[in-house]
Amino acid sequence: MNGSRRRAAVGYLRFLAWSIGLVVLALAVGYVPTRTWVGEAALPAMLAGCAIGLLASWVGAIPVALAAARGVKAGQPIALGSMALRLFVVLALVLPGALSGWFARAPLVVWVGISYIVLLAVDTRYALVALKAGSTTSESVER
Repeated sequence: MNGSRRRAAVGYLRFLAWSIGLVVLALAVGYVPTRTWVGEAALPAMLAGCAIGLLASWVGAIPVALAAARGVKAGQPIALGSMALRLFVVLALVLPGALSGWFARAPLVVWVGISYIVLLAVDTRYALVALKAGSTTSESVER
């Protein structure tokens, strides 16, 4: 594995860890208010909503990781494609989840939105750092 591929893999794993940490933090902060609002149906809807947001975030970051592994310079098409893929995954998963009746709709949709917004910061930072690292030397990546 060459240097840029290794850096891209490590960067993606770091991104995965940060995204999991933020989702767990959001769940911890929002559990009591959501349970008060919805009742017993809160936990499955919260978990499903955050899982949808997390999966969409991970899938949306794949084009960035692949571009970083190839050493591609920062570019708008990569970032836009990543955002579009993320939105497509969210829509493809939230619509069946909301219409299936397995989860309480309102908290599911609210938690998909919360996780989407919370993870947007991590996604943006990852894209900026990964695509910048793909176009610079290894010394600037180590900082």
